[in-house]
Amino acid sequence: MSTGKFPDRNELKRFARNFIKTRIDSLKKDVNYCLQGAAAFPALLYCMSTIYLLGELFIVKPGTDTTENSMMFMQNVMGYTQVQSDLRMKLFRHKLVHLAQPRPITVYPKDSKNVVSWQYAHSDEQKHLLLETPPLG
Repeated sequence: MSTGKFPDRNELKRFARNFIKTRIDSLKKDVNYCLQGAAAFPALLYCMSTIYLLGELFIVKPGTDTTENSMMFMQNVMGYTQVQSDLRMKLFRHKLVHLAQPRPITVYPKDSKNVVSWQYAHSDEQKHLLLETPPLG
Protein backbone atom coordinates (compact mmCIF):
# COMPACT_ATOMS: atom_id res chain seq x y z
CA MET A 1 0.00 0.00 0.00
CA SER A 2 1.34 3.40 -0.95
CA THR A 3 1.46 5.97 1.85
CA GLY A 4 1.71 8.92 -0.54
CA LYS A 5 3.85 11.68 0.96
CA PHE A 6 4.42 9.87 4.25
CA PRO A 7 7.69 7.99 4.73
CA ASP A 8 5.96 4.91 6.15
CA ARG A 9 2.63 3.52 7.33
CA ASN A 10 3.29 4.41 11.00
CA GLU A 11 3.83 8.08 10.11
CA LEU A 12 0.58 8.03 8.13
CA LYS A 13 -1.25 6.53 11.14
CA ARG A 14 0.25 9.16 13.48
CA PHE A 15 -0.86 11.92 11.13
CA ALA A 16 -4.38 10.45 10.83
CA ARG A 17 -4.76 10.07 14.62
CA ASN A 18 -3.63 13.65 15.21
CA PHE A 19 -5.79 15.02 12.38
CA ILE A 20 -8.95 13.31 13.65
CA LYS A 21 -8.24 14.15 17.31
CA THR A 22 -7.74 17.82 16.44
CA ARG A 23 -11.00 17.88 14.46
CA ILE A 24 -13.02 16.13 17.21
CA ASP A 25 -11.56 18.37 19.95
CA SER A 26 -12.44 21.44 17.90
CA LEU A 27 -15.92 20.07 17.23
CA LYS A 28 -16.55 19.43 20.94
CA LYS A 29 -15.35 22.91 21.89
CA ASP A 30 -17.41 24.69 19.23
CA VAL A 31 -20.56 22.64 19.84
CA ASN A 32 -20.34 23.21 23.61
CA TYR A 33 -19.94 26.94 22.96
CA CYS A 34 -22.91 27.00 20.57
CA LEU A 35 -25.14 25.12 22.98
CA GLN A 36 -24.41 27.49 25.86
CA GLY A 37 -26.21 30.21 23.96
CA ALA A 38 -28.65 27.82 22.26
CA ALA A 39 -27.10 28.53 18.83
CA ALA A 40 -27.80 25.11 17.40
CA PHE A 41 -27.38 25.79 13.67
CA PRO A 42 -23.61 26.44 13.74
CA ALA A 43 -23.19 23.32 15.88
CA LEU A 44 -25.30 21.26 13.46
CA LEU A 45 -23.33 22.58 10.48
CA TYR A 46 -20.04 21.64 12.09
CA CYS A 47 -21.37 18.21 13.11
CA MET A 48 -22.62 17.46 9.61
CA SER A 49 -19.38 18.59 7.97
CA THR A 50 -17.41 16.42 10.41
CA ILE A 51 -19.66 13.42 9.67
CA TYR A 52 -19.04 13.99 5.96
CA LEU A 53 -15.28 14.23 6.51
CA LEU A 54 -15.18 11.07 8.62
CA GLY A 55 -17.53 9.31 6.21
CA GLU A 56 -15.08 9.95 3.39
CA LEU A 57 -12.24 8.57 5.52
CA PHE A 58 -14.37 5.57 6.53
CA ILE A 59 -15.33 4.44 3.01
CA VAL A 60 -16.72 0.89 3.21
CA LYS A 61 -17.53 0.44 -0.47
CA PRO A 62 -15.24 2.20 -2.95
CA GLY A 63 -17.19 4.16 -5.54
CA THR A 64 -20.00 5.19 -3.20
CA ASP A 65 -20.96 8.84 -2.95
CA THR A 66 -20.25 11.13 -0.01
CA THR A 67 -23.76 10.95 1.42
CA GLU A 68 -23.78 7.14 1.37
CA ASN A 69 -20.33 7.04 3.00
CA SER A 70 -21.56 9.43 5.70
CA MET A 71 -24.66 7.32 6.35
CA MET A 72 -22.54 4.15 6.61
CA PHE A 73 -20.25 5.98 9.06
CA MET A 74 -23.23 7.05 11.18
CA GLN A 75 -24.58 3.51 11.26
CA ASN A 76 -21.34 1.54 11.69
CA VAL A 77 -19.42 3.90 13.98
CA MET A 78 -21.95 6.21 15.62
CA GLY A 79 -24.56 3.49 16.16
CA TYR A 80 -27.46 5.18 14.38
CA THR A 81 -30.10 3.09 12.64
CA GLN A 82 -30.76 3.26 8.90
CA VAL A 83 -33.88 5.34 9.58
CA GLN A 84 -32.03 7.75 11.90
CA SER A 85 -29.16 8.32 9.49
CA ASP A 86 -31.51 8.66 6.52
CA LEU A 87 -33.70 11.20 8.34
CA ARG A 88 -30.65 13.13 9.52
CA MET A 89 -29.58 13.50 5.90
CA LYS A 90 -33.07 14.42 4.65
CA LEU A 91 -33.79 16.97 7.38
CA PHE A 92 -30.41 18.52 8.02
CA ARG A 93 -27.73 17.84 5.44
CA HIS A 94 -28.92 19.50 2.25
CA LYS A 95 -30.63 22.49 3.80
CA LEU A 96 -27.88 23.18 6.33
CA VAL A 97 -25.12 22.91 3.78
CA HIS A 98 -26.84 25.05 1.15
CA LEU A 99 -29.21 27.32 3.07
CA ALA A 100 -27.79 27.29 6.63
CA GLN A 101 -31.08 26.08 8.09
CA PRO A 102 -32.68 22.63 8.34
CA ARG A 103 -35.61 21.53 6.22
CA PRO A 104 -38.65 22.18 8.45
CA ILE A 105 -40.70 19.19 7.25
CA THR A 106 -40.18 16.23 4.95
CA VAL A 107 -42.07 13.17 3.70
CA TYR A 108 -40.46 9.98 4.96
CA PRO A 109 -40.13 7.38 3.61
CA LYS A 110 -40.32 8.81 0.12
CA ASP A 111 -43.73 8.42 -1.55
CA SER A 112 -45.50 7.72 1.76
CA LYS A 113 -48.09 9.64 3.75
CA ASN A 114 -45.71 10.05 6.70
CA VAL A 115 -44.61 13.58 7.45
CA VAL A 116 -41.55 14.16 9.63
CA SER A 117 -40.52 17.42 11.22
CA TRP A 118 -37.86 18.28 13.76
CA GLN A 119 -37.75 20.14 17.02
CA TYR A 120 -34.82 21.63 18.90
CA ALA A 121 -34.89 20.12 22.41
CA HIS A 122 -31.72 21.54 23.95
CA SER A 123 -32.48 20.42 27.49
CA ASP A 124 -33.75 16.89 26.75
CA GLU A 125 -31.15 14.41 25.45
CA GLN A 126 -33.79 11.65 25.51
CA LYS A 127 -35.39 13.32 22.48
CA HIS A 128 -32.25 12.94 20.30
CA LEU A 129 -33.41 11.42 16.99
CA LEU A 130 -36.61 10.19 18.62
CA LEU A 131 -39.54 9.63 16.28
CA GLU A 132 -42.83 10.47 18.00
CA THR A 133 -46.40 10.39 16.80
CA PRO A 134 -48.06 13.65 17.83
CA PRO A 135 -51.34 13.47 19.73
CA LEU A 136 -54.42 13.98 17.57
CA GLY A 137 -56.69 16.91 18.28
